[in-house]
Amino acid sequence: LDAPQQQFYLAHARDSLLGCVWAVPEGGLTDKTLIRQIRRGERRPRGNLVAQMLCFQAGLEEACELRSLRISRIAVQPNWQQQGLGQRLITQMKQQGAVDFLSVSFGYTPELLAFWQKCGFILVHFSESKEASSGCYSVVALCPLSEEGQVFVQRAEKQFQRNLPLSFHPLATQFARTEIAWTLDCSDWQSLKDFADFFLPLSSALPSIRRLIKSTGELPFPLLADYCKLPEKRPNKKIWLENCRREVKKWLQ
Repeated sequence: LDAPQQQFYLAHARDSLLGCVWAVPEGGLTDKTLIRQIRRGERRPRGNLVAQMLCFQAGLEEACELRSLRISRIAVQPNWQQQGLGQRLITQMKQQGAVDFLSVSFGYTPELLAFWQKCGFILVHFSESKEASSGCYSVVALCPLSEEGQVFVQRAEKQFQRNLPLSFHPLATQFARTEIAWTLDCSDWQSLKDFADFFLPLSSALPSIRRLIKSTGELPFPLLADYCKLPEKRPNKKIWLENCRREVKKWLQ
């Protein structure tokens, strides 16, 4: 609770507190060099949890540039739940928050996702592994508020849907709605470079890597090609991952 510029939205009747939202401002960064370093995994300054996650893992630098409000917590008294108070609190945020988009990160359950979708949020990111605290995969959802925010959220959703079928994520089969796009685009090239030269996780680069192998053949990528065939047998070893990065780097060179 010591972060600057926090915002609190309350639902109350007379003297009784019925519900509240705790939100934290994010984004608004203007240092292009810092944003590039965040995307590459070279820097991770304090704060900007969702903004940095989308910049680093999804290559979406606009997440750090645009202004957003991250919903850190939302709570409604048990006796007052299922009456629309949560949605009304989010509506209050939309009316008063002069930002480009709202963001939220939560442990995925169908019920929680349904609530956030009712509030106008769009799914754009899955965590690679389950959170120890909740036992669920952490997901990120965004709600655009400005024209710039609308463009950004549409791009984030489009990229998420494009890459999901080529990921090995356990939730992919539930949410993949589009046909597989095998053609490499500019975001793929950036992802491949960030994997080869910097710290992009394999799970984030995997859709681009699979497109690359599809277009060039398996020969230049023996380790990665084997992994794509049997992902469950991936050696969790630092040296193996470094050799995978070298395979892509050698081909790019």
